[in-house]
Amino acid sequence: MRAITMMMAQKKPRTLQGTTLTFNNAIRSRLSYDPLFTPVTYGRCYQAATPTPSSPVTVQTVSGTLGVCGKNLYNMHSQFTYAQFVDITITTEIVFKVAVNLITANLSACWCQVGYTAAGANKEVYPAGTYTISFDLSGTNSIGAIPRADIWYNDRTNRTMVYGVGHKKVTINHTGGYLGLQLYVYSGVTGVNSVIGDWVSASNVMMISGVSETDFSPYVGMTATLQTLAGIEVASTASPNVSWVDGGVTKYAIADTWEPCVMVDGALRSRKTQMVGIKVLNGTENWALQSINAYGVANFSLNAIPYSVELLCTHFLKQTTVIAVTIEEGIFSSSGTVLFIRSKASQDLASFKSWLAAQYAAGTPVTVHYILSSSVVTLGDPVLFEAYAPQTNIYTTSPLQGQIKASVLVPRAT
Repeated sequence: MRAITMMMAQKKPRTLQGTTLTFNNAIRSRLSYDPLFTPVTYGRCYQAATPTPSSPVTVQTVSGTLGVCGKNLYNMHSQFTYAQFVDITITTEIVFKVAVNLITANLSACWCQVGYTAAGANKEVYPAGTYTISFDLSGTNSIGAIPRADIWYNDRTNRTMVYGVGHKKVTINHTGGYLGLQLYVYSGVTGVNSVIGDWVSASNVMMISGVSETDFSPYVGMTATLQTLAGIEVASTASPNVSWVDGGVTKYAIADTWEPCVMVDGALRSRKTQMVGIKVLNGTENWALQSINAYGVANFSLNAIPYSVELLCTHFLKQTTVIAVTIEEGIFSSSGTVLFIRSKASQDLASFKSWLAAQYAAGTPVTVHYILSSSVVTLGDPVLFEAYAPQTNIYTTSPLQGQIKASVLVPRAT
């Protein structure tokens, strides 16, 4: 017991919060169900433009996967493949090899790309940041077989190409979305075909955050699917459960959370705590026409569930004015019990409900995100993550990045 106590005395928890977390000097350990160590992912909502009834704007939320891994971020084994005229091998030694198995006329390249499909589905994505990717490139040196590797990034809109055998290192500034490696058996001359049996491989593939290359370390880690997590920005006085700094400004939100492993009634479970409700309107709701003001703005009300003052809508901008002085279309909730939509295009109840139904049928329903009056907890199977030495990275693959908060054990001297 004394030895265990002394061992624990040499460790301390380090807590970080952000969209991606990097713990240096980490001690390998289970990210336990203790709330101190369980990584918590927070939701967020965002609209890229101002919504209008004729130009709706999707309310983006946090989704995708939560990943916890060592210093090598590139999980090549989990990725799907997209290929042309090659056999593909991805081995446990982190070797990605392609060999030509079919030749057609005037084919100067045979290739394979990991983490991508022809339809763009099942893409392997990484959060925005600066990454350094390194690997050893090799292959046959016969005529018609020049090893080539392309690093695709920025959701496959940009790529960096490298040629020839040897050690390669590429640093990229990634804005988010797909990031992956593509290998070519490449002749370099149009009309000069590759040769069946020619091959190219990349070994010791490694991707780290930042610009400095380090010694190769194989990927270790795991991922788990996130449920959809929303969050609505509020004032600091509105009891937010998360805050962060954006451009020097502290922002606050009431947000959904997901914890991969917590103890509930003596059992390990994952737990989603939903703080934000989502209402999809289809025109069948019990709407009422309250009034039409002097500016020709009709005020429609729905008294069905408690709606928060802070909300987001796909088709209408939130308003704070009473109907008598409202000039533009918008959405409004004053008391938190009644939802109002102000419309100029619809001046009677029948046409307004028909418009809502038409939007729903077209696949662009009027959708409202609002703060729930009380949270909703959903339990699931636990996910037992681990921390990895000497570095642990925690991130999500969500296009919209939410906050993550976690603690990892490090030596007390650090």
